Amino acid sequence: MDRKPQLIAYIHANIDPHFNPDADQLIAILDSVSLMQLILFIEQDFGITLDLATLGIDMFATVDTVIATLNELEPSEPRA
Repeated sequence: MDRKPQLIAYIHANIDPHFNPDADQLIAILDSVSLMQLILFIEQDFGITLDLATLGIDMFATVDTVIATLNELEPSEPRA
């Protein structure tokens, strides 16, 4: 499953419609409320529980860092 398009669509619809994932820092557009809403979206739509105490805020630097963290927590392809 490719989570990146879903994540970008959520950001465009709920946080910033002008966000450019290839050029903009995600963390720069997040406030405390939008961060919590993004975490809830990830947990509900992707089924991955995030523990910020161990992960840290740096995972939200860019869309790619979010996706990389999600892939580490739960790979999209089953391991052989």
